[in-house]
Order: sequence, then structure tokens, then C-alpha cells
Amino acid sequence: KEVTSAVFRVRDFPYICTPTEKVLQGVDVQDLETNSVSSGPILQAGEYSFKIIVAWSLGHDGSIADYSMLGIAIQRVGGGSEPVVMQLELRLVNRDPCQDIAMRSNIQPLRNTLGWYPSPYAMGREQADGFLPLRSVLDSMNGWLVDDTLTV
Repeated sequence: KEVTSAVFRVRDFPYICTPTEKVLQGVDVQDLETNSVSSGPILQAGEYSFKIIVAWSLGHDGSIADYSMLGIAIQRVGGGSEPVVMQLELRLVNRDPCQDIAMRSNIQPLRNTLGWYPSPYAMGREQADGFLPLRSVLDSMNGWLVDDTLTV
């Protein structure tokens, strides 16, 4: 059994996730390729490397909607094609440690991606669509941003 951890800080998060261009109608958008930011391979377990992804959903018009969510995942970036059996805990860090939110998976095989994250352009709330509403994260009074930096 091997335990590993990493901290991923996203500076200027409000700027990064603020919509700046219209969504293209009819374009097939893949999860975790749009409305996301990722680390390099900062988690290492044996021969396997993983990156951390912070993803958020927007309305179909590209705006932050009431149902826009913030999610977190890890994605395998190397180490062959065999599944890795693991248990995952992802934590969204608040200025007040008592307010941190953590989600933990069951022990399971991982081939590619594991976490809790929304579709890039959601029509409403989805099952396992993230940690918190995006508006709550962006509200500086809630403690999720410290100097506009989000920490996972």
C-alpha cells in the first residue's frame, strides 16, 4: 500500500474561469477538455503519474449559471495501460480548515480519470457533478479563494 499527496494551487482562479467567448453551437465538447485547468504530473504512485484537474460547468450560453458547479478529478498521465487499484480523496481547501470539503472514492481500478466534476456546459445539476456551486467558490466571503487562489 502506497500513500501519496500533492497540493495544486490555481492562481487568479476568478479570471481563469470567467467566461470570455460564446459557446459554439453544435460542437461536441468533451469532459475535462473545456472549462478546466490542470497541473502537471504532480502525483506519483509507484510507476504511475497523475495530474490534478479543476473543472467547472457553464450554461450553454457560456455564462455562470445557478447550476454551474466546480469539480475536481485526477487523470493518469503515464505508466502503462494496466488499471491501477486505488482509493482517492480529493479536498477543496477553505481559508477556515473546518470548512474544507473532501470526497473519497471506494477502492477501485483506475484506467484514466477519477473524480467528481461536471460536464463543461450543463443544462442543470447532474449526478456527481462536483464539490460546490461555482458562484459560491467565486464569492470571496466564502473562503474558497485566498488572494484569488484556489487550493486543492
